[in-house]
Amino acid sequence: MRKSETGLDAAIDARTPSIEWRRPVAMSDIMRWLEDGDLRSDGMANEVAECVLQDLRLLPPLMDGLASANAPTRGHAADALEKVARERPKEVAPYLGTLLKALGRDPVAMVRWHVAMILGYLSSDRTLIPRVAPALLQATRDPSVICRSWAVTSLCLIARQHPEWIGRIAQAISPLVRSPSTALRSRSRRALALITDASIPIPSGWVKARHLKHLGYDA
Repeated sequence: MRKSETGLDAAIDARTPSIEWRRPVAMSDIMRWLEDGDLRSDGMANEVAECVLQDLRLLPPLMDGLASANAPTRGHAADALEKVARERPKEVAPYLGTLLKALGRDPVAMVRWHVAMILGYLSSDRTLIPRVAPALLQATRDPSVICRSWAVTSLCLIARQHPEWIGRIAQAISPLVRSPSTALRSRSRRALALITDASIPIPSGWVKARHLKHLGYDA
């Protein structure tokens, strides 16, 4: 018997959005899919992001997921929203207040680090920087190493596009070169080099949003 014919795979197939996409996706579907799984996985964040990108009327219920009392739901909502923001930052920007609140207050690290990534995708809008940059500067002191790392990355995107912030960003990143985390020390050192020398391209792995690809290179 082929694996796809097993009862387990049939059960998995039965709950995936790909089957349900034969009918229009309802707003209630988004929340139900976000509830799938726990914080040890992405759940169905990829599928939710794909649905929202196909129909932006589903963006409000995705944002509602960030306010859920259920921690995995918030984590998966932030993950899906990060993928949407890569492609449609202008549509996500009106929710900046909600994002800043999540970055500063949500106890789930998965939520905070995805929001730190999203704020970087909004960096091309100069009008948002007075709110985005201070939040990311604060996030360089987040308890989560992953959140601090993505805050550093997003701050690099801001520094490259808005050089008036270089001094404050360098000051916030400098202490991180002494972090106990090897990965964070390495990223922080590289970030300091990038923001003080505009001739150094930002690694493409740091630039996930399509509209910012001109800042990176394949490395």
